[in-house]
Amino acid sequence: MHFKYSYVLYLLILPIIAFVFNRNKTDYKQYFAKEMFNRVFVNYKSQTIRSLLLTACYALVVVAAAGPVIYSKTNNTANKDINIVTAIDMSKSMTTKDVYPNRFTFAKQRLLDFIKQEHGLNIAIVGYSDFPFLISASTNDKNTLTYLVSHTKLKQINPQGTNLLALLQGAKHLLQNDKNRVVVIFTDGGHSGILSKDIKYAKEHHLHIFIYGVATLKGSVIKSEGKILTNVHHQVVITRLNTNTQKLCKATKGAFFMMSTSSKGINRLIRIIKNRYPPKSKVAQISNVQELYYIPLMAAIVLFLLLFTGQRR
Repeated sequence: MHFKYSYVLYLLILPIIAFVFNRNKTDYKQYFAKEMFNRVFVNYKSQTIRSLLLTACYALVVVAAAGPVIYSKTNNTANKDINIVTAIDMSKSMTTKDVYPNRFTFAKQRLLDFIKQEHGLNIAIVGYSDFPFLISASTNDKNTLTYLVSHTKLKQINPQGTNLLALLQGAKHLLQNDKNRVVVIFTDGGHSGILSKDIKYAKEHHLHIFIYGVATLKGSVIKSEGKILTNVHHQVVITRLNTNTQKLCKATKGAFFMMSTSSKGINRLIRIIKNRYPPKSKVAQISNVQELYYIPLMAAIVLFLLLFTGQRR
């Protein structure tokens, strides 16, 4: 047993001082016969008992005020959730309608499917085109994530090209304290150029890239303000799924998924992440505190009641 306020126990010295002081007073018993003494000093014994009871009450109250407790330690095991970054492509090519109703809306729906699964993940959500921006900080609050993704619209930004390297740099910053840095990207792949810089950066910073492709291999045109987008040579721009991003996934020990009208691909994606990067068990030692102040306090109350209810009138 321990006392939270052990310094209060020093108050127990006061009754001892009072006892020593009273002991030095004159003992009148030596001047009177026993029978005469009992007549002169009425209820002498009962007063002595009362004094002892009052002293006991005082001592019990002091002990209760000192806060007696019992500490017991238990080990609590909990699984630590995995932190991941999910990103949704918000470039102009995501307005293409080769996927119904368009690539961006379809990608949002698949991202919502990903969020709604029971997966034990802390998810940060990033939108990106030529630069990344944070939609939601890392959390496992599905309601908050669902609300933020549902209310994310392309008109909120001025989408241009796709800067995958800038996204990877932002993801690395969000996951800088994690050993396994998992990034899940919902994208059409952007431009079909060489991804050597992206692969080099991802490998150097231990990023594991998982891509869910949101486009068809046939592709379609991009419409902007009702007009079909053309290049500098006045040729119609056809945007297709950039399959070169598979190299990025393979080089970083991630995975590439083709879009599907069902949620099977999302379920498989989650299974792979959980199998490769299982949550770690964290053992925390928790101290349980059992308060005992009520025991001496109740005892003091009982003695106090006995003291005054038992005296004669």
